[in-house]
Amino acid sequence: MSLPATARFAVQPDVVFRLLGDEAILLSLDGGVYFGLNEVGARIWSLLADHPVDEVARRLSEEFDVTAAEARADVETLAEQLVARGLVVRAPGPGLERPVPV
Repeated sequence: MSLPATARFAVQPDVVFRLLGDEAILLSLDGGVYFGLNEVGARIWSLLADHPVDEVARRLSEEFDVTAAEARADVETLAEQLVARGLVVRAPGPGLERPVPV
């Protein structure tokens, strides 16, 4: 998936998040989907709903000492997995009038 720099995501209303140390779990109460996140995934999750993709990647590259390209790839991969499992949707923004799956 290649996302625009300004792409944003919205968490589905039935999804709950629980931080467990450096890791986290997500649970879709309606769909019964359970999804575990490592430290990097938990950080992406914490930023994804409030920041565009490029900002999330920039922060990751600073916090985890990875290149911007590596951080961007990690963000896109996780976003794709979250969308596929129905945990998030692309949020409305420039070019999107309503939330849509990626």
